[in-house]
Amino acid sequence: MESYSEFGGCEIHIMWHYDKPIACEFSLITDGTLYTLKIGYDERYASCSPGHLLREYLMKYCERRSDIRFNNLITDALWHSQWKPKAYNLFHYYFCKPTVRGWLAYVYQSTVLQIHPLWLKLKPKLRNWNIIPDRFART
Repeated sequence: MESYSEFGGCEIHIMWHYDKPIACEFSLITDGTLYTLKIGYDERYASCSPGHLLREYLMKYCERRSDIRFNNLITDALWHSQWKPKAYNLFHYYFCKPTVRGWLAYVYQSTVLQIHPLWLKLKPKLRNWNIIPDRFART
């Protein structure tokens, strides 16, 4: 944040209701893209969807600025689909040296990639059965 703010590449947008902040968004701007890293809102105002209102403001804000061509929402959260964004598949390639260490890294990565989709399906069920907590407490 410190290095981006030196050249105006760090922005925090806040939506206010009188003197109370009800939604906030943190972004970084680089190479013509506004990266929305975090957005949050006061849940007491959930009925008026302050996060969506702030998102609408940000879309218009990006249109007015000639130096921003893209707004990258970073994640694929379900609520993003309501904005019908253009999405691109992201691919990761891993190269491992032909050594024992490289082979172990390959086996580990392959296992993680195979287990992850299963974990995504299993996690909500484990939460419903109270086997794992809904969210971990932050200290």
